[in-house]
Amino acid sequence: MAKLTDADRETIVKWYQEGMDMRSIAKEFGVSFPTISHTLKKMGVKARRSGRRFFHIDADRPPDDRIRTLYLEGKSLRAIGDLFQMSPDSVMNSLERTGTPTRKKKRSPKKAAGRARDRSGDPGPEALRREESNRRARPARGTPKKKRRRPKKT
Repeated sequence: MAKLTDADRETIVKWYQEGMDMRSIAKEFGVSFPTISHTLKKMGVKARRSGRRFFHIDADRPPDDRIRTLYLEGKSLRAIGDLFQMSPDSVMNSLERTGTPTRKKKRSPKKAAGRARDRSGDPGPEALRREESNRRARPARGTPKKKRRRPKKT
């Protein structure tokens, strides 16, 4: 690995401030990523955050009323987010800012029927089937188990 000269360090800072990422700079100079990171830190350059982030400057943010319209037309939070390159949480925040009523999560018919009790307190059909099968499967308490007899050896 080559030692970096002062000119190299200045070039690293210049390239980084122009938007080049640390890994690309490291590849160009034939050094490791941590070497570039430490060099920038020693030179007093603040590192940019990395990774995928969803954010918009207010000027670039899509209008809340457009998001509201799409949501009321039936589009999902994810579909709207993909359209505007936003996270579903950001779409939800936009809907809250406009006071848009949100839909509840949809349940599959099986899951809805399988709930133990509905709002009136009566058990659902799936719960009744489960209870009945449980009664058949287990003997009542206090009932002795039958001994299994082995055939006699002859």
